[in-house]
Amino acid sequence: MAIDDISKPELFSDFSPSTDELIEELSGISGSHILPEESLPSGYPYGMYPLGNNTNPLVINFYERLRYKEADYFTAGEKWEVGYAKGETKRIRPIDTLYDKNFYGRVDRFQNAIVPKKDPSLYNHLTQVGSANIFVFNFVAEKFELLKRNIKIAGDINVIDRDNSVYADVSAKAGWYNYENGYRSAMAALIERFDEYLKSLDKRKFNTIVTFEDYAKALVNFLGSGVYPSPITLTGVVLSTPMTPLVSGIAIEIAKESYSNDLLKYQSYLTDPNFNYFVKAARKYGFWVDRNGPWRIFADIFSPPMRSVWSPLIDPATSGADKSVYLGKFFDTYYDRTYTLDIPLLKTYLLNAWNIFARNNPRIVESTPGTVACPKPSFKIIAHRHAAKPTDLDALGTAFWLSFYYDCRSRETGVIYRSKEKMLQRALDMALTYGETQGVMTVANLFKPYLYDERIFRKYLTSEDGSVRIGSVKDLLVQRSN
Repeated sequence: MAIDDISKPELFSDFSPSTDELIEELSGISGSHILPEESLPSGYPYGMYPLGNNTNPLVINFYERLRYKEADYFTAGEKWEVGYAKGETKRIRPIDTLYDKNFYGRVDRFQNAIVPKKDPSLYNHLTQVGSANIFVFNFVAEKFELLKRNIKIAGDINVIDRDNSVYADVSAKAGWYNYENGYRSAMAALIERFDEYLKSLDKRKFNTIVTFEDYAKALVNFLGSGVYPSPITLTGVVLSTPMTPLVSGIAIEIAKESYSNDLLKYQSYLTDPNFNYFVKAARKYGFWVDRNGPWRIFADIFSPPMRSVWSPLIDPATSGADKSVYLGKFFDTYYDRTYTLDIPLLKTYLLNAWNIFARNNPRIVESTPGTVACPKPSFKIIAHRHAAKPTDLDALGTAFWLSFYYDCRSRETGVIYRSKEKMLQRALDMALTYGETQGVMTVANLFKPYLYDERIFRKYLTSEDGSVRIGSVKDLLVQRSN
């Protein structure tokens, strides 16, 4: 193929072969490794400097964040479009994890919060990327290595700037974040605040906490007071703002930078001479560059480049299967729904917290003040607090734990229902009929509509051929309980 017959879209097409020859052909077209001025963001370098920073006053940040949000950084410059299936064309867009796809990689198509599986038999799904102790899903690691190779070759043949660019030689600086670390910190903070609350109770109320059941009910009252707004279930923690999107296992950071500093993003990344090349090369291998941090990329898991890797790994039959088949198999293979982990994790952490509380406060003492007839005050031990075992918590029964889970999710989401008793009875009926997981699912479905409203969700991350539509907020009974 002659050089004149090659166009830039062919180099970056999602469906073009990943060959070195195409990169070499592009070097003949460009004539220089320095990108032309029109490839930089519109208005560069004047009037474009976004100064948003978490250290600024709110009134300043409002306009500065708006400047960064609305600037045409990713679609400015070269006007050609990327080829898609069936002759369709679509301009490259970033993924916006701040204003749009807030929960990308953290929810499935039924809006269940999800986390990578920790089953040891499936742990090879998390693969080391690079030489450091950094892990992502296997298909993400494979495509990232191809992206690195593409950029390395492009630099070696002077298609891109090798000396003045942060994108000249990319490597993974951060990958999958273990959700257990975040949840452990969240529970430690909760227990500390709850202990302070218990110590502040008057003696009469404090003495009513005799068993673990009393302790759990006191926790619900504490949460209901509104003095502790942070989440306490794994679902709540995973969906909370402080939780990093790296928990998804499909994101990679090629640098460690502050997401609050918009000027840094602009000066060091968006105006980088290789920025446009990096965005298009990333898209070729099925990645989106994060608008909120141009050093972070996300796997577009249902794009053809990504699906071509993971689909044969989980089941060769899904390669040409109906979309609903491979969507279900993907989430079942790589992720756990957090509602299946919420109650077991609560039991583990609260059992430990109760045992520490019982050990530090083993006796319930009733004191009688002195009188004229008997001036010496008296003390009487009326009960003892005993450490509990996991079987003691299980013995509280399904109804207790469904009610406790309902209260926790209601408090941390702020979603209140008037017909709590009827809803809990329905959840209990489902648990008794179809298994405990179905009862938990019934409760979990009550607190999902606040994520995305399917009636206004109109933007897809991929073209129609590989798009994922946010469906009903209710998980289905026919879904597997994993």
